[in-house]
Amino acid sequence: MDEADFDDAGPLAAIIACGLQPDQIGAYAAEFDVYVLAGPPSGALSLRPAPAGPALEFPPQNVVALVVAGPAHAASATAWAKGMGLDAATVAHGPHVPRLLAAMARRVGRSARLAGDLSLRLATLRTVHENLQNAYDGLRAFVQQRALALPALGFLALPDPDGAQLAGQVGTVEQYIPCEFRTLCGIGLHVPPALSHGGQGTVEVELSSPENPALLVSWQVGYHDLQPGWVNFVFEQDGAVARSGCLLRLRLHNVAGPSPRFSLARPHLRADRAALVDGARLPRPLAFRAWTHVPGAPLALTAQLWPAFYPGVTASRPQATTRIEILAIEDLEVEDLRRLHEQYDFRPVLKLPRQRRVLVHPLGRLPTVGRIPLACPAGTREIRAEVETDHEKAADLEYGIALSAEALPAADGARPGEFAFDGPADWVVVPAKTLGTLVIELAEPLAEASDLFLVSRCPPGSTSDYGWAHFTRLTVIGEFAASAFPPA
Repeated sequence: MDEADFDDAGPLAAIIACGLQPDQIGAYAAEFDVYVLAGPPSGALSLRPAPAGPALEFPPQNVVALVVAGPAHAASATAWAKGMGLDAATVAHGPHVPRLLAAMARRVGRSARLAGDLSLRLATLRTVHENLQNAYDGLRAFVQQRALALPALGFLALPDPDGAQLAGQVGTVEQYIPCEFRTLCGIGLHVPPALSHGGQGTVEVELSSPENPALLVSWQVGYHDLQPGWVNFVFEQDGAVARSGCLLRLRLHNVAGPSPRFSLARPHLRADRAALVDGARLPRPLAFRAWTHVPGAPLALTAQLWPAFYPGVTASRPQATTRIEILAIEDLEVEDLRRLHEQYDFRPVLKLPRQRRVLVHPLGRLPTVGRIPLACPAGTREIRAEVETDHEKAADLEYGIALSAEALPAADGARPGEFAFDGPADWVVVPAKTLGTLVIELAEPLAEASDLFLVSRCPPGSTSDYGWAHFTRLTVIGEFAASAFPPA
């Protein structure tokens, strides 16, 4: 829309005349709504529409100026405007004032209407932005569910076949990583096969920007947790910093005995790519590998990054908590524990392999239970599931996940009962078309593999119509043996 489209649009601006003669007031009538401010010499001023009309308690909001006949009227008009809280200029009447005020009023009105149009366009832009954000969030979820953004090996410096390694008592080691930090998801260091340092202490592993010494991410690991082979340090982030690469720094804090050994790679042609040990440049870099992923995509760990250390660890023992997504729902066994399909004309527990979800339909207060055998391996500490009633006509329903079926009601539904949850989980009421998260946190890791139960029921007085529960993104978190899951 062009500015010219606003020239003749909208109501007239207003002026307040004080002390002007009728012919002078008439000079403004074609371009303005005119109001007259007058009163007895010793009395209060009153405001009326011109040429005649009832007195107004308050001035209009579209006043652009107070036009006075001379200085004597200017003082009283200005005092009156201040008392009314009116923010308008006071000007003396003259031959060219009507034309100048009219031009000014048209420009002010046009600016106001342009500002209003801009506000509407900004509201539209905000809606577009929110839609794009929702689409982006949906894309992130899709990438996570389909495991489309698995880590890739972005850079690899293999250990020297001759077994070169850090020697002697080492304090600090620095190594340049030629990968943008925003693409990184993990760093691997190599410990020589014959690890016999026998020392005690901790290693701090840090990543920072070469341009800015501020710390980006760090890990802390005990000497005794460094096993021979590749040791992975992983994290999840989507920050766009350190675009030219990043700096890996090892700080070895000895308590007793010698420092641990880390493998070195073959000599590098560029000196700045070699390792810096206690301020002295070596002829070769550390042996390392840099794992990368799509910036902004949720990190889906695979067997190639397991086992791994995680940021923020302060104890000498590594935090071996690994998140594994049970993405292959199509490969899981799912059954109707109560065999309710023998009593009803439909199956209340279904598996949709193509949509990667399990459906559970409540049938009154008696819970409908779907069982996934051995879904949670030994070492599981936490289980999460996302659930949604994917129909706008559905009522509020209760959902839960569990690891135990000890107190399930009788399968024939003869008596109502509660579902016994193993862990501090409980029934969660989820409205229709709302994504809910169900969580079980265990005090101790599972000693052996356990079934996972997906349950749903109706709250008192509710109906199960349209009540299909869509369970998706089943996640287990824990300390797992390498054989707990097949390689991704």
